[in-house]
Amino acid sequence: MRRSPYAQTRFPQADAQRGSCTSRSTSYAASIAAGLMVHQFTRWLRGAPVDADTTLNLLAGEWLAA
Repeated sequence: MRRSPYAQTRFPQADAQRGSCTSRSTSYAASIAAGLMVHQFTRWLRGAPVDADTTLNLLAGEWLAA
């Protein structure tokens, strides 16, 4: 069986960042992405035009839709 190169990139659990803040921020980002996808899907279901490409920059407060 061939070993994946991914296994060589892993690091020990002791070196991993701990803390609930990381978990929460990941959850918030996933919730935002899910909301944007549901928004586009709803537009598609209603026959409204959908955005082919969307870029969202939360830090800068920019939303670019094409």
